[in-house]
Amino acid sequence: MPEGYEWGLWSSSNRFLLPHSHVYRRDVSLQADTTYHFQTRNLLPLTSANPDPVMYLVRGNEIVAFNDDYTGLASEIIYTPPEDGTHKLVIRAYATATPGFCDVYQGIGGAAPSLLDSNVRFGGTYVRVRWKQGEWFETGPGTVGGSGGAAGDPYLFLIYPEHAAHSQIYWDDDGAGSLHSKIVPPTGGTGTVILGSYSRNSEGDCRLALVGQSYKAPWMSPAPWAQVHGEAPLTPTVTRYMEELERRKPALDELSPDERDQRVLELQRELLLEEEIRQQAPRLPAVSADLVRRQELFAEHYKELEMELEQMPYAERAAKLVHVKRDSMGREYSEPEGPLPGDDFRGTQSA
Repeated sequence: MPEGYEWGLWSSSNRFLLPHSHVYRRDVSLQADTTYHFQTRNLLPLTSANPDPVMYLVRGNEIVAFNDDYTGLASEIIYTPPEDGTHKLVIRAYATATPGFCDVYQGIGGAAPSLLDSNVRFGGTYVRVRWKQGEWFETGPGTVGGSGGAAGDPYLFLIYPEHAAHSQIYWDDDGAGSLHSKIVPPTGGTGTVILGSYSRNSEGDCRLALVGQSYKAPWMSPAPWAQVHGEAPLTPTVTRYMEELERRKPALDELSPDERDQRVLELQRELLLEEEIRQQAPRLPAVSADLVRRQELFAEHYKELEMELEQMPYAERAAKLVHVKRDSMGREYSEPEGPLPGDDFRGTQSA
């Protein structure tokens, strides 16, 4: 079972808990009729798989530009907005087991890209989903003690129908209360939930539920309010930290990603015991030998095409590499497409 979009994430041994890891996001102000060039550089791994960032540029809830691979596994977006406005730059990992670090560069008006953010962490846990109108996605508490402490702060994304320009992306931080997230899609559909975290210092484990008409999808985690035996109560210090973090969110949201991460870490050191800070770290995803082999195959194909790719304009090169990636990684590691398991159990109302 591949690490991306896998239903084997829910095993009874970890009581339906999923890791939520940081998905980079930053607001950028863009001017009309000016060309912007965003790049990821200097990729560093977190697992034994190669780090593989995927980049989105979002206006409102519309993905206006998207890129997976441009220079090897590194992503680039070249985009000219038709009007002024604030956009959101989002970087996640291609699959759950390919997180890492990178530097983010930005070029404006044809100038060479310069450093925008350094040592950026990108990750996320990916779940292919199908839902009906009136249902919603919600995170709930993880465990206390051990890996993935209860003071983690999940940040939820929903992308549909596919990872491409003109698709929709929704996100939420604390819509379910007590640092938990909730997304109510405007229509039914098929897409991908990404479990991120508010900060790279607030990763952890949580539950994920699809709830609504008094039932929940059988492949999702239990509803957040479902009873789970053996869960320990929150300690007073962890409770105080969660309340204070929630109170500071409006001010933290105004900071750059790096400043926000630093302030969250400072708050943890101020209010939590060292042991409680260590407990927040999520489990790193396991990496299969098959994933590593397929990444090596993609690298070989890229090297064979490198001279040809250098002669292609941006859009043609990006489109070519989409096909190379799918041929190398196989359908099960590729972006969500086609029918999902459970068609005989759940009907779908298309978006």
